[in-house]
Amino acid sequence: MTVRGMSRRGLMGSTAGALAAATLGSAATAPPAHAAPGTVPQWRGGTSANGWKVLAEAETEEYLVEGSGLAVRLAPGDPSVLLLHVARRFHYELAPLRAGDLHGHGTSRDVSHPFESNRLSGTAMTIRPHAYPLGVAGGLYPAELVVIRDILAELDGTVAWGGDFPTPKE
Repeated sequence: MTVRGMSRRGLMGSTAGALAAATLGSAATAPPAHAAPGTVPQWRGGTSANGWKVLAEAETEEYLVEGSGLAVRLAPGDPSVLLLHVARRFHYELAPLRAGDLHGHGTSRDVSHPFESNRLSGTAMTIRPHAYPLGVAGGLYPAELVVIRDILAELDGTVAWGGDFPTPKE
């Protein structure tokens, strides 16, 4: 399939450099405030951990995930193109997505780890958050991991997977 003479792989490759900061990036920017014991820290600042601008809900768009009948709210442009590709492959190759399985842009500044702030900028999404809790690894079968690794390889470093983080969020 081509878009204006460009293959799908070429399109993904052409957006790769522009999106590297969208899903990867330093967690050093605007760290969460130090929270009292038993509370969740609040994210401070105007950018998420990956360096993208924190967006109001009105600055994001709702996008349909092909074949699933579900929509997810993301930042327009390159972040939505790549994250929708991930969601579509998950839906077709791992397991069908159901209502409540996708969480995109959010406005809550409650974050346990800096990478959770990336949803504030609409440059991250969580698939099946209750099935893969924070800090728990090993929730996927080996064949499922092969698909995850294939998606990551195809997108050539433009998308990070929470299962690879020091505190995993598969």
